Amino acid sequence: MTDKYEGRIQQVIDRYIQASYGLWNALLTVNGLILAAATMVSGDQVSYLKLLVVVLALVSIALLTYNYVAMKITYFRIGEVVSGNPDDLTSEKKEKDISLSLARNKRVKWFENSCLGILFVQALLLVASFACAIA
Repeated sequence: MTDKYEGRIQQVIDRYIQASYGLWNALLTVNGLILAAATMVSGDQVSYLKLLVVVLALVSIALLTYNYVAMKITYFRIGEVVSGNPDDLTSEKKEKDISLSLARNKRVKWFENSCLGILFVQALLLVASFACAIA
């Protein structure tokens, strides 16, 4: 019974990680497209709205890149602990690992939500930019 429960927990964790990676990939792709489109369109005239869109795209890309690096560091540390000597892992090291992982996870969630907000602002700025160009 415990094995089924453990297996189910691992399955949910794997799905969560895959969903996070999928969202981050989508956000990176959209920000890359926005960055490319904004720089192509800004060849004629540079406006502050387009410049703000480019800056927001770069900030969003940086935040998402942090998420990937944070996840890599977390799994690297898990690999070190699992492959290392269990006697070397003191309760102080365990507490430090847990607190660092929890803090990193909070930043990842905050950055992910920030990127979704930035995407919404970018969409509004692009609409405003095109509306100003038409008028």
